[in-house]
Formats: sequence, structure tokens, C-alpha cells
Amino acid sequence: MSQITRMFRLAQAGLYLAGLVMVFLTTTAHASSPDVGLVTSLTGGVSFWNAADQKEPAQVQAFMKVRQGDHFKLSSGSQVQILYCASGRQETWTGPAIFSAEEQKGQTVDNKTTAQPEIKIVPPKVSKRIMEAPIPFPRCNIRYSGVIQTMTPGCPASSNAPVSPEARVQIVKAEAVYRDSQKEAKAGDLTPELYLLSVYAEYSQYAKMEKVIDAMREKQPGNTTLKELKAWVHNQSSLPTTDPRKKR
Repeated sequence: MSQITRMFRLAQAGLYLAGLVMVFLTTTAHASSPDVGLVTSLTGGVSFWNAADQKEPAQVQAFMKVRQGDHFKLSSGSQVQILYCASGRQETWTGPAIFSAEEQKGQTVDNKTTAQPEIKIVPPKVSKRIMEAPIPFPRCNIRYSGVIQTMTPGCPASSNAPVSPEARVQIVKAEAVYRDSQKEAKAGDLTPELYLLSVYAEYSQYAKMEKVIDAMREKQPGNTTLKELKAWVHNQSSLPTTDPRKKR
């Protein structure tokens, strides 16, 4: 083996090892930033960044998954509401403000200019159900970018997947919780709807999901996330359905 060939192979091996290191570091970075909450309401200009995986500031999106270590900056008059899964703590921050998302709550970064958030405690069964929902929220592991373009023709979303008697009971209970939560929710807070969507999604009740999303869009017609979710739900309803009892 010539010296040139040996050097070429060593260079190849070095590049391969460097690639493995980059994959490991990327995986570690993402693993170090677990999902801790969800943006349940958003008004005005709010940006965020994360030293682990989102160093450049970006605009917060409605219903975006919040990761531990996320930093939020609110312009004057803007507002963001975050629901923390582990604690059921729902915080409403009003700008100007800068804070970071910890495991169970937000932490002010600049106490001089940042006021404390308005706090509401949501039942854990509601907060955990929303966080675990099989719905492609922004920054979720389920990707849905371009979903409108990739939709394929199929049956209209007018039918729901069959459910077992036990599942039907759970759905009825969830609808009751939704109605009670609606009575306590403030204007612009779509947490009750997000909870109901999460239950319907678990049991593949896509037609019902579409109706809920339509009602949400009436409240927030400019919400682009809702538009994309509507397209995703319609696409899911066009796919062959399976018995939800097999998922449990």
C-alpha cells in the first residue's frame, strides 16, 4: 500500500469518526432539552432561543412544544401562555419580559424589568394528556411541514374510527371535562380545546377533531398552526383506519 493511499484512507476514517462525533453531540444536545410544556396562547411579538439546540432567536409559534432551557423574550404588550406538563402550572407572561423555561415553571432572567407571571393550575390529567397527544405540534417529533402539498385523495373526514365501549366512556368523560374547563378559561385560552383534541386524536376521531379545529379557527382566524393541523387531520382521515383498541 502506497503512502498516498494510506493517507487517503486515514483521512476517510477521520471524516467518518468526525461524523459520528457530530451525530453523538447533536443527539446529546437534543436529549438534554426535553419537552416540558406547550404554548397555549400567544399574542404579539415573542421570540425564543435555546443554548442546546436553538441558539439563534426565532419567533414563537402557537401550540409550540417548549423545551427545558428555552429562553423567551417578549416585546412590550405581547403575551405568551405556557402550560408545564409535570406541574400543571400554566403561566401567562406579559411583555416586556425575559424568562427561561425550567422543568416545572418559568424563571425570570431580568428581575428589574420582568414582572411575575399570572399563574393558574391545570389538573395533571389535562396537562399530561395534552403533552402526550399524538398531534404534530411545532417542534414535535412528528413532522408535518408540507402536509398540505403531500395530502392524497381519499375518503372525506366524515367518519371516525370505531371505538370500544370502554373508549367511548373515556371520550364522554373527556367531553365533560372540556365543558367544565371552558367555563373557567379566559378569552384566547384554547387549553380546553387542546385537551379535547388530544383525546380525540388518541382514538382517531378525526371528524370530531376537524369540528374542534374549525371552532378554534373562528376564535383565531390568523393562526397558521391551526390551518396546518386541519390539513394534517384531513390527511389522517384519508388513511386506512385501525381499531383504536389495538393501540392501547
